[in-house]
Amino acid sequence: MASGAEVAEDGASAGPQRRRRVRIAAAALLGVLALGAGATFAAPSIVAAFGAEETAVAETAPAPALPDVLPAEPHPAGPASVGDYQIVLVGDGEAFLATASNLIRVKVGSQVAGLGEIVSIVPSPTGGVVTGSLATLKTT
Repeated sequence: MASGAEVAEDGASAGPQRRRRVRIAAAALLGVLALGAGATFAAPSIVAAFGAEETAVAETAPAPALPDVLPAEPHPAGPASVGDYQIVLVGDGEAFLATASNLIRVKVGSQVAGLGEIVSIVPSPTGGVVTGSLATLKTT
């Protein structure tokens, strides 16, 4: 039989290895359970089961500097014609008209290129009618 000193030495040296094996077995069990439950919530638990000293630290490179943002040059709108407008919304005494690059709000008395001075804005069940001194827009 081995003496008490030999058992203590063997037991002391076997302790960390046994703990590591238990941690690995527990992590494997957690992994199997996590796979059955979707695995999305258990990944940090599995990594933590191995201990912080055994986890790898990802190296991250510094993000490249973003270029300075330059303001956009405004494009002057050419003279609009009645065909450039579409009625978006007609309400109480006002309407919203859209062009290819703009949305404008008009009221009776507003000056609109291509339509002239807005004379009347009349809502209807299908949209409405915007009447200008030069042209009339209506929804169909």
